[in-house]
Amino acid sequence: MEKEVNETEFIVVMRNKGSMELCDDNLNIYFESEDSLLDNLIDFSDYFYDIKRLVEKEHLPDSDTTIKQTYMESSFKTGKDDDLQPNIESFLKSWLEDPSQKQIGLLGEFGQGKSTCALMFAYHLINSKLPLRIPIIIELRGKSPMDLTVEELLSSWAWRYNYNVNALKKLLTAGRLLIIFEGFDEMSNSGTMEKRIEHCRTLWRFCYAKAKILISGRPNFFLDDNEMKRALGIAESTSNQPYCQEVHLQPFNIEQIEQALRAIDRRISDEIIEFAKDNAKFREIASRASTLFQISLIWEREGLLDKKNLINSAYVMKLYIKYSYDRQTAKIDEERRFMSLNAGERAFYMSGIAAYMAANNLPNQISTEQLNDVVAKLYETGGDIKFKSSAMSLEDTRSLKDRIGEEEDRIDVIRTDVHRGGLLVTDLSKQGCFKFAHKSFMEYLSAEVVYLQMIKADLNPDESKGINAIIKSTQINLSSLIKYNESLEYFVELLTAELKFEDEEDFARSLLMKIRKGFALPKLIFYSMSSFVILRYLENSVRARLARLFLSVQYNPRVSILYLSSILAINPILLFGFNFIYVNTYSTLLIWKKCCDALGIKDKTINKILGKDAAFALDSIIHKY
Repeated sequence: MEKEVNETEFIVVMRNKGSMELCDDNLNIYFESEDSLLDNLIDFSDYFYDIKRLVEKEHLPDSDTTIKQTYMESSFKTGKDDDLQPNIESFLKSWLEDPSQKQIGLLGEFGQGKSTCALMFAYHLINSKLPLRIPIIIELRGKSPMDLTVEELLSSWAWRYNYNVNALKKLLTAGRLLIIFEGFDEMSNSGTMEKRIEHCRTLWRFCYAKAKILISGRPNFFLDDNEMKRALGIAESTSNQPYCQEVHLQPFNIEQIEQALRAIDRRISDEIIEFAKDNAKFREIASRASTLFQISLIWEREGLLDKKNLINSAYVMKLYIKYSYDRQTAKIDEERRFMSLNAGERAFYMSGIAAYMAANNLPNQISTEQLNDVVAKLYETGGDIKFKSSAMSLEDTRSLKDRIGEEEDRIDVIRTDVHRGGLLVTDLSKQGCFKFAHKSFMEYLSAEVVYLQMIKADLNPDESKGINAIIKSTQINLSSLIKYNESLEYFVELLTAELKFEDEEDFARSLLMKIRKGFALPKLIFYSMSSFVILRYLENSVRARLARLFLSVQYNPRVSILYLSSILAINPILLFGFNFIYVNTYSTLLIWKKCCDALGIKDKTINKILGKDAAFALDSIIHKY
């Protein structure tokens, strides 16, 4: 008679004990520790492969180099006025070993390497023999955390790898994960302080007793330091409550610039370094990791060594984007094939998409439906323009409508070509979405569209048609740039780059009128509303404002009428008109003051044009943004 086999297995889980096995013919007993079960709860190999591929194999845009070949660890400060410290990764590693509930807010301006720092820290963690935690990078671009639960936000990352969300949450609560929220400044639906606070409140729901959280982004996302500290929970060290420590990435110094350029031609890197040593303005631009990379690619081709007086961030971005377009055209010519779009058309659609995103207050993310919408509008308004092309190019120079006519899939054809162009890429953080490879591309291109509209008298007929088509299709205007601080900075650089003047007051006045025309405001109404805006920001208390109302008759009599009109404007149409004029005047003054600051125009001159204390009030507006 055969012996009966018992198929029953017993698993005994013990805390802090190694695995062992006890079995005989009749009984199978397995001993597991909690640690060993957690270690095998999820197989992260696919995710780890993606991280390694991004660092070791994927080439940077328009380059043959990888992040690993160009990465330079940043220095940092733990407060704006604190001492400079080297080696951000060593600091973060020590933080992971700290048992307290301190979390990190990784802050930095555009191009300073926040995303790369988070990626490389994750890369080094997963490559260590005994990783302290599993780093999970969750991109916040286009997401609205306040509308999601912890599980839903985890799921937005986990779907790509088919990971179990409940298992992830178990690892989170057990202290096995490092959650990296990347790009809080690109969250959607964040137009008010209340919404920004609510978004961050959702992120803090991940802060379990053993959790470690790193939140990165641009600090100018918040209204001011007080809002940032409230939203991110930045506070002094506390023994038993979770809190956040601010960490500010710092620009590269000369030694770091040299190390970051180690993968390029030695002669070019030496020239860049010497130029940075001698020219403070250039050193400021080259100290940003992303801009330094762009400079290294276009340095010799554009002869930047001989253009000391022209170089600023906007100029570098303009040349780099042109280089990207030309590189794509060269690939097409080498392969002896035709793309749907020629170089001029590709630039037209890229600029149009960026303008659409800025006009609609989108983060650096656009859905397939939105992309199809703007492409269709651009095709309708600009499909008959014949953009110029090089005689050496194999590109078809007929208008797009003449080439593809009324093909049913024409929108798909154009969208596919634009996607292949390199600046616009698939956004893997959300299904069915695209993004610019770097947010700065979108910010610069949208600023350039508004700038070119303002100086359209200097454009050739086809360029003017192209800009007009983009404006008509997207409805972008100067006000659109107010929501994007870097776009506004690019616009100011474009507008002031080559301006020279002898009489400061006459120049400042004509510059103000030029910007005003971008909003189509009548001169009389504009000056009256300017007084209203300035008085609005001189004092905050109700009592002081009432006093200003009576004193405004001496300041500018017309502004009193505007005050009274705003109070008596019960009719919705009148209210809408008043608010429209107010917002546009507000935007005009903000842009003009930034231009004056960039050009070194004195506050005394500004006050002479707009009235007493005008410069102070305008600085208050700028500080608010």
